[in-house]
Amino acid sequence: MPRPSMAALIAQVRLLIADPAGDSATFTDDELQAFLDNNAVDVFYEPLTPVPTVEPGGATQHLVWHAAAGWWEANEALVDDGYYPLTPTGADRQRGRWTFATSQNGVRIRGVRYDVYMAAYEAVQAWKAKLKLSYDFSADGGNYRRSQMLAALDELATSLRSMAGDGGALAVKMERWDV
Repeated sequence: MPRPSMAALIAQVRLLIADPAGDSATFTDDELQAFLDNNAVDVFYEPLTPVPTVEPGGATQHLVWHAAAGWWEANEALVDDGYYPLTPTGADRQRGRWTFATSQNGVRIRGVRYDVYMAAYEAVQAWKAKLKLSYDFSADGGNYRRSQMLAALDELATSLRSMAGDGGALAVKMERWDV
């Protein structure tokens, strides 16, 4: 049984590979979760970036904060710069954005983010492997070409791979404060 916190991510992969849930699904939710888990990046207290809200008179509040990347599992922990827990009033995990009722000075996140495009690519590759042993045939005056499915899945895989990330590597600028 898949983790409840993965529901939105599994639904996105299903959408990307055109495999609706139900009796006719090619993959189970558990299988799609495994593809996602293969493309997970554990994040430990990554600082989020504030989106300033400028109010009349020029006062600035930091109510919305965003991460470097999106597609987060729905079990993240947000803390302030003192590592005290924070509770957002809204979360857009697809875009990596969280909203707070009051202005925050600093927000960090601990959780897991996913490369849904690479997970979808791997699912399509597995789907292609299932179809490799299929064959074209003719019956009752009709021609049935399963090779067309392989060609379509090849195109889909190419498209998904081009949208996939680089395995979770991020460029980070380091500054020394002691020199």
